[in-house]
Amino acid sequence: MINEKKRIVAVLGVSGVGKTTIINNFVSNYPLWLHIEAGKLLSNALPEIPYDALKDLSDDAIIKNQFLIIDAFNKIVCQTEFKNIIFNGHMIIEKKNNYLLLPCSILSDIGIDEIIHIKEKPQTILKFKLSDDSRDRVYLTEEIIRKIQEKSIAHARECSMKLNIPFKITKGEDLHELLNN
Repeated sequence: MINEKKRIVAVLGVSGVGKTTIINNFVSNYPLWLHIEAGKLLSNALPEIPYDALKDLSDDAIIKNQFLIIDAFNKIVCQTEFKNIIFNGHMIIEKKNNYLLLPCSILSDIGIDEIIHIKEKPQTILKFKLSDDSRDRVYLTEEIIRKIQEKSIAHARECSMKLNIPFKITKGEDLHELLNN
């Protein structure tokens, strides 16, 4: 029997854009997709560190932690029967006083086939962040959110060019159209 290749799509976006909610809604309507969250993989690998404290680590520690995500993701992909997989993650980590761009190699190390970046109005992202009391978020002004989102999109686009994979930008409600093509 021939092993069918899995389709692995990175759905990226800044913190608070609504990735997890959007992807969960998608997967509830399209159950042939597996949703893997980078944050949950990291929390499972480092249970001694509260999830909200992970962004406060040094830049070097955050980069090293990406290897934990890569290892956990690849183990799941090898063991699953799912042929369609969504990797829910970031290419930019918001910190209290700055941000960190993550290396493109993370995406190649998990075998990403395409990148979809979710874009939303900064005021909407701020509203989402303010209404989410489930975790400690970095709260920024609309202008800073706009700049970080632009940097995230530019970096994701650059990664797609380096990896020679498709790149698309979408509003969250249009994700199903891109994933079902």
